[in-house]
Amino acid sequence: MATTKLSELIGNVLIGAQGRQGFQGAIGAQGAQGVQGIVGAQGVQGPQGAQGRQGNDGSFGGESFQFKYSTDTTSTDPFSGEIEFNNPTIASANVLYINYVDSANVSIQNYLQTIDDSTSSIKGHFKVTEKANVTNYVMFSITGSHFEDGGPPTNHFHVPISYLSGTLTLSDQANVVVTFARTGDRGDIGPQGVQGAIGAQGAQGVIGAQGVQGATGGFSTNSDAQINSLGVGIAATGAQGQILAIGTIKANSGFFYGSTSSTVYQKGIEYTTSTTTARNVDAWGTTSYRSAKYVITTSCNMNPGYEIIELTVLHDGSNVYLSQYGQIRTRNMGTFDANVVSGNVYVYFTPATSDACNGYGIVTLTI
Repeated sequence: MATTKLSELIGNVLIGAQGRQGFQGAIGAQGAQGVQGIVGAQGVQGPQGAQGRQGNDGSFGGESFQFKYSTDTTSTDPFSGEIEFNNPTIASANVLYINYVDSANVSIQNYLQTIDDSTSSIKGHFKVTEKANVTNYVMFSITGSHFEDGGPPTNHFHVPISYLSGTLTLSDQANVVVTFARTGDRGDIGPQGVQGAIGAQGAQGVIGAQGVQGATGGFSTNSDAQINSLGVGIAATGAQGQILAIGTIKANSGFFYGSTSSTVYQKGIEYTTSTTTARNVDAWGTTSYRSAKYVITTSCNMNPGYEIIELTVLHDGSNVYLSQYGQIRTRNMGTFDANVVSGNVYVYFTPATSDACNGYGIVTLTI
């Protein structure tokens, strides 16, 4: 069989025109998602933005309520939703009249009850602002306790106030906002501070002028004033009995009197003792005197000791009462006592030790 070459066949075949493009095939299914790429490096921080403008000033803080302002100042009942002042010049007002109900027809009576509850002297503050113009306002302090009035039944409060600041100017029935801020209670009293150091002593005052010297008393020669050989004597003046000079009181026998009034007499006493036996110091008649006062000094030499004491003695005719006071002593010197025997009062001293002791004194006897 003869073989024909392809080249020979193509050379003998006529090539026709190209056929039309076939229809697009259907879209194939979506391929699987690729792996996420690596995160890029952080970009450079941008410049800081410009500062924003300052905000508007805040308003007076507190509880706020809407009311209508009434120009009535006669303290008659403000209508529901109204406030009034007791002076047409608002800054001169000292009383606020405020209805229980605000202009939104909401009762705020319970809240208004609390605006004077603070224990501080200033109970709180409030601000009245025109609703349409916040720069038109006035501020007051609440200076005391309010009270309810109106009706009956009551329908508003009278609030004592004091002007602080602002120049509120309003027409009748203007819409206002009333804002209350209550003052906190007074704090507890703190602990007492430490006592301060004692201040320096002040300079000594100027010495006053010397007083006029009184007249010197003379020795009386009447029967009520005598001087014995031992030098005992009392000088006295007239009815007041002011003692101007007293001689040495040292007597061991007899009594020597100086008259200081019609009922009072004085005398000197002296006694000695060297045992612990009671020693009579003085005696006087119950019908002559009712009482006596003694100022007595006792001194002992062998066992040194010294004492000064005051005694008061009173009797009722049969009983005697003795009181001791003003005692100063270096040791126990002894005891004093008194009794009534046969119409006489006896005052005696009982030494604490057997020692040579001497006693001296002045006695004032009263009828």
